[in-house]
Amino acid sequence: LSGLCSSRRAQCLPPPTTFFVRNAMSPKPTLMSVDALDFGYPQCNVFQGFSLRCNAGLVLLCGDESTGKTTLLRLLAGELATQKGRVAVGGVDAVQEPERYSAQVFWMDPRSDALNTTTAQAWLDAQAAKYSRWDANALAVHVAGFALAEHLAKPFHALSTGTRRKVCMAAALASGAPLTLFDDPLAALDLRSADYVLDRLDDCAEAADRVVIVEDIVTTGISMRETQEALKAAGANVIGAACVVDRSNGKADVGGLQLVSLAAVDFPDYDANDLPPELAKLPAIKPGSRG
Repeated sequence: LSGLCSSRRAQCLPPPTTFFVRNAMSPKPTLMSVDALDFGYPQCNVFQGFSLRCNAGLVLLCGDESTGKTTLLRLLAGELATQKGRVAVGGVDAVQEPERYSAQVFWMDPRSDALNTTTAQAWLDAQAAKYSRWDANALAVHVAGFALAEHLAKPFHALSTGTRRKVCMAAALASGAPLTLFDDPLAALDLRSADYVLDRLDDCAEAADRVVIVEDIVTTGISMRETQEALKAAGANVIGAACVVDRSNGKADVGGLQLVSLAAVDFPDYDANDLPPELAKLPAIKPGSRG
């Protein structure tokens, strides 16, 4: 997190989600706008009257699990339909001009089953045909940066979690899409690839014609364990872990490491047969990106 946020000016918005924005006060034009957005799941309201303006550059979404970060990315991508309000990129309205809007936005969940039957190269070729500002030279640089050449002929189902993520990020960086969305970009990456991502995101922060939104999830330890395994596989000696908010209050399993946090919060949990009456009336849902 510090690698993404250090030296960046921050604009903080009310819950459920906080946005750290590089160059938030810059004279660059507004590229993305959200106006009076309403959205919720059954028995769970996520956004009500939510509005946002983003200039070109880098935006980091921060917040605890199930606070609406991935939901917001999916709304911005057009994958979820807003229940009220307006989302636009470069003045193109997501509802009124859906096809034109889609061509302005890059978003792909690397965990999607829809990728499984195609090869990485075929999927990249399809992205090149979709985005008018696709940069083939940039893609070649990112393929080398992520060491992907030997994997391009493989179907996605044969790729590791980290490699799937790297293929999607290489495409995102090469797409030239005015709005580029990343969900938890460092999860399951080896140390070299994580450094490469941070360097490329720093480049995006200076962009004059793109806004890149990155979501970093504060988890119960799953992402930390995945990252630790990738680092060890790369030969690193992992000696500790850190987070902004430890929502387990010290109980999270982070692979036996010492966990340092800026804040610790203890959320109670209950046996399914021993719920408080007020909770027993509500259905169990989890709209976040895990589980």
